[in-house]
Amino acid sequence: MPTPRGLIQSKTLMPPVGDETIARPRVLEAMAAAVAGRRILTVVAPAGSGKTTAVAQLVRARPGAHAWLSLWESDDGPGRFTSYLAAAVGAIDPDAAARIRHFLEDGLAPGDCAALLGESLPAGATVVLDDLHHIEARAPVLRALRAFIDAAGDDALIVLVSRRSLRIQLDRDLLAGRVGTLPEEVLAFRPDEIAALLDARALGGRAAEVAASSGGWAAGIVFEALRGGAGAGDPAAEDPFFSYLGSEVLDGLPPGLRERVLGSALLDVVDARRLGSLAGEGPADALFAEICRQHLPGTLGEDGLRYHPRFREFLLSVLARERPGELRELRARYGRALLADGHPEEAVDALLAGGARAEAEELLPTAAPLLMRRGDWDKALAWCAELGEEALARSPALRGVQVRCLLMSRRQDDVEDLVRRMRASGELDRLVTEAPDVAAWAAWSLHVGGDWEGMLDLTPPPTATRRARVIRFIAGTGLGEDPPRGWEPDELDRPWPLHVALQSAFYYRGDFAAVERLAWAAAGRGPVTATLAEIYRIAVLRARGDLADARAALESATPRVRASRFIEFWQQVE
Repeated sequence: MPTPRGLIQSKTLMPPVGDETIARPRVLEAMAAAVAGRRILTVVAPAGSGKTTAVAQLVRARPGAHAWLSLWESDDGPGRFTSYLAAAVGAIDPDAAARIRHFLEDGLAPGDCAALLGESLPAGATVVLDDLHHIEARAPVLRALRAFIDAAGDDALIVLVSRRSLRIQLDRDLLAGRVGTLPEEVLAFRPDEIAALLDARALGGRAAEVAASSGGWAAGIVFEALRGGAGAGDPAAEDPFFSYLGSEVLDGLPPGLRERVLGSALLDVVDARRLGSLAGEGPADALFAEICRQHLPGTLGEDGLRYHPRFREFLLSVLARERPGELRELRARYGRALLADGHPEEAVDALLAGGARAEAEELLPTAAPLLMRRGDWDKALAWCAELGEEALARSPALRGVQVRCLLMSRRQDDVEDLVRRMRASGELDRLVTEAPDVAAWAAWSLHVGGDWEGMLDLTPPPTATRRARVIRFIAGTGLGEDPPRGWEPDELDRPWPLHVALQSAFYYRGDFAAVERLAWAAAGRGPVTATLAEIYRIAVLRARGDLADARAALESATPRVRASRFIEFWQQVE
């Protein structure tokens, strides 16, 4: 199942197990015992310990469908996490990605969407979430993950892989005996396994000596053998790879190649085309072939070379220390390459990290809607904050992103303060003409406090945009005035901006037929909008005395939507 457009495919592919990977029946047996009768397996061990390879071997040995998601530092929003989780689950359920994207765009919370994915897992399915340490400080993302785990059936297996102790509350699962654990010491290579690994990779070295110097650490075994056994020493307590093993591999490269290898660490998958993009030139076939010839720590697959994660981190740390200016320029080039590959979100991240602020500013209005459609308001706001007030004030598109994200994330005090400053500076007056939809969003921010007059003053004419027309109608209703323009009946047979709020205006004007037409129109918008549009239709039924029908409509409304959207309105209806 191909990864949906705009998502990075390599994140949802199980890492390949190369010909140089040895079978480890002992570890497989330990993992099989750990998952027997359980629904969660945790694998927590340091970088380079072989946990990802071991889990990949387990998945290949298990019957049933499987999915894999590798997490990155950029997975910092619950909507992004859930989108990629859906893409990964697409290997089990081909319709999952499209279905969840539809739910997210229609306004269902990422956590609820993640729960839907968990509920959809068939019996015997295995889902691996690798590198969870990247999201350990992302509470909203962890909540979405927890929702996925809770919703998955007891006959599915969720494998959680991390370098550090998991910050996911698994207490009740542990008490219920639903969690298995693979101890770190089980992953350590024994002398016979070290000998087999050295032989498979055609590396020199005596197994006993390598075992003594590496402590059975998977990455240490390979890197120690690559050192040729020169000069044993104790690894640094906190980071043996960086201080003891990595530099030996890198320093053995020719100087010119060394610099290109350093730069290639920006790439999740190294190939000739991507190498050329970093250099601002065409495909670098000869360079790619030379890098592969060096047998650097990594796995060569059909799509290119994937460095060992720890080796990649080491390269980036050296590049940042030795050539910080070059690193910034390479990040900017990488951002341009990501944009060319159809990944605008990652491109903005890379351009900002590379100091290419003007390019990021130009791209952000294109990339931000991708985040907004899945509900990652915080990340879009972080982009706006990084660009700064001067950039936001001169760009109506950027200001529109900021205003809408503040509104949708319910930061009411912040958005009202922003609108006051925009009014004082004259920016709002300009937006009424230059970007009436942005001005309309700013005006809508005043509805929470019931400032209907202020809304009318700020809202562009009803002919400017559909949103302006709806807002003026709602504000006029709040003031008890006649609306600025009537509505033709057939206009109410399609969704409108602020659809449910428009229904409320018709309801309080006593136009029950309009409320019902808008409810029927919402059915074509999406499952969330359709459910929310039932709120005022139920109120209409109640007002007419049709209590049995009102109760039936309430009970048929999607429980997950009722529990996550407009809770106070549902309580009022109840």
